Amino acid sequence: MSGIDKIISQSFIEQMPGGVTVSDLDSKFLMGNKVFLDWSGFNAAVKMIGKTYYDMLCKASEQHEAFIQLDKKAILSAIQILGYYCYQDDNWRVILGEKYPIKDQFGNVCCHVTHGRDITAVSGIYSLDQFINPKRFGDKFSLFTKEQTGFVIEEKLGSDELTTREFECLFFILRGKTAKEIGYLMAVSFRTAEFYITQIKQKFQCSTRSQLIEYAISKGYLNVIPRSLINSK
Repeated sequence: MSGIDKIISQSFIEQMPGGVTVSDLDSKFLMGNKVFLDWSGFNAAVKMIGKTYYDMLCKASEQHEAFIQLDKKAILSAIQILGYYCYQDDNWRVILGEKYPIKDQFGNVCCHVTHGRDITAVSGIYSLDQFINPKRFGDKFSLFTKEQTGFVIEEKLGSDELTTREFECLFFILRGKTAKEIGYLMAVSFRTAEFYITQIKQKFQCSTRSQLIEYAISKGYLNVIPRSLINSK
């Protein structure tokens, strides 16, 4: 493992809660704890060394390209993520996690760590509870029901100066929600939701909703989620 075990030990990651992996700069696994082995389908730690997300023995392997893009961000700086993935034995999990770089004794990034917690059955950990409980709110308002997806958790959107509420509104616009649905999800009136949408259009210099969506996707906002929607209660 080229000295990585001198920086991070197997015994250390086994003590961490949730699933943990250590990967090199090419997203090849260097080590992983038992929880991650159970999720991914590898029956022994030695089986995963040198492998990639593509080699995981579960449906989550289909997201390997998306995982690699997240790794590239994590090599530059730590990121937090929220994802919904299908692991071994068709086990769907909502994962709240983080990815962060590890530096060697010379100060160079030599690998990165992914640490995720399964929060599928945890009540009250974040305010998007309705999105993982579609039976309570109806499929129309469900975010996690049909396909695997992942988000980078951000405080704000780069150079686009949206307020916290406008950021939340944009998130729902990109999920295809109407102004009425957005008002329901944000606990505001229909008029207030429309006001947020108008403000976002002006700030993005877009005259239509379709232009707004096209601009937001081009900026990479489709897979970004506001931190304010995930605050612990």
